[in-house]
Amino acid sequence: MRRTDRLRTYRSKRDFGRTEEPSDAASASATGTGTGTGTGTELYGPDGSVGPASEEPRFVVQIHDASTMHFDFRLQVDDVLKSLSIPKGPSTSPKDKRLAVPTEDHPLAYEDFEGVIPEGEYGGDDGEEAWLLVRKGEQRVTADGSGTPDPRRARSVHSGRTLAQVAADVRKE
Repeated sequence: MRRTDRLRTYRSKRDFGRTEEPSDAASASATGTGTGTGTGTELYGPDGSVGPASEEPRFVVQIHDASTMHFDFRLQVDDVLKSLSIPKGPSTSPKDKRLAVPTEDHPLAYEDFEGVIPEGEYGGDDGEEAWLLVRKGEQRVTADGSGTPDPRRARSVHSGRTLAQVAADVRKE
């Protein structure tokens, strides 16, 4: 399937004259998604290492503060990011099972997107199927003792900013 076909739904839900979201896989990198603010929380290689893009498929977890706060999990499959919305966020505990609802494919450049998306430009949809996201391996405990990261305290791996800081910086522009 051609890239343009795989991103048709993504593009049809956005007015790129209003939003700074990348329009395709070749767009310049600009970490987040949706109406509201967003930051990328982690960018991982297949071996679990955090770091820059590599030749191997990657995934990113992004925080999305829209009508409800949630996380977006994006996994590289060929030339797009397969995207799932995770209402309660991913957990570091193998005991937790989290609902993951598929949304439209996103361009690879979205792994670096960070910003505020204008009202009415959010492209998410209600996925027709649901998945369960489960951590495999040992549990990692967060600062509050749970397995779930606090989205209001999380910082972007790209800019070091919180969601509130991303939104404040956009309002200044």
